Amino acid sequence: MAPSRVLSLLALTLSLLAVASTVSGHNITQILSDSPDYSSFNSYLSQTNLTDEINNRTTITVLVLNNAAMSSLAGTHPLSVIKNALSLLVLLDYYDPLTLHQLSEGTTLTTTLYQTTGNATGNQGFVNITDLKGGKVGFGSAAPRSKLDSTYTKSVKQIPYNISVLEIDAPIIAPGILSDITPPPAPAPAPEAVSAPTPTPAKSQSPAEEPSRAAASPPAPPEDDSPEGAPSDSPTSSEKSNAKNAAFHVNAPALFTVLVTLAATFLLL
Repeated sequence: MAPSRVLSLLALTLSLLAVASTVSGHNITQILSDSPDYSSFNSYLSQTNLTDEINNRTTITVLVLNNAAMSSLAGTHPLSVIKNALSLLVLLDYYDPLTLHQLSEGTTLTTTLYQTTGNATGNQGFVNITDLKGGKVGFGSAAPRSKLDSTYTKSVKQIPYNISVLEIDAPIIAPGILSDITPPPAPAPAPEAVSAPTPTPAKSQSPAEEPSRAAASPPAPPEDDSPEGAPSDSPTSSEKSNAKNAAFHVNAPALFTVLVTLAATFLLL
């Protein structure tokens, strides 16, 4: 094979490798590792697994925070909340310093990675970019009544139309972005009230049952109205017998006299 043809194939291979690396490959961790000022931001990208999502995008802009600006988030919020805040700094479009100053009508709304999570409500997942006076560019939440919290400070790295890394001076705070969105556990169901048993009404007795019940019951003995221990006015059977015997003993002599008189009279006749 001719040397010129070999050189041509080698040049074509290198060109294809360069294009492939440009299209398929950027590594946000490697880009930020060259600058120690972004060590905290870079660490949280790895902890929240945002590095994979950034590296898998072909057109993206990452708004980075230096260690001083990152201190307002690091260590003060749960990791899930920090992930939401950092997702809002990942723009799903390409912006470099030139395009920031060439915005149509001087302002635009752009979609962020946070919008794709399904956690955003309303315009919470969009960022407002506005070209300010004096060459400054402001960034803020697209939610109503939000302010431009951040300002562009400098360019970090650009791979044209693939990835752009820009530094801003403060986090972009959307309403509710710093609150934990994990829904609370459902309350336990209240115990069912146990109803008290219904009392059974007493069976009413019919008038026909009353006489039969009265007849079945033995008659009560008559009550003695005399005071306890007082002598009774009516004589008992033993007292009556004693009285008869006493009367017989008292009248016996008189009876004998009558009989003797009657016998003497009979003999005289």
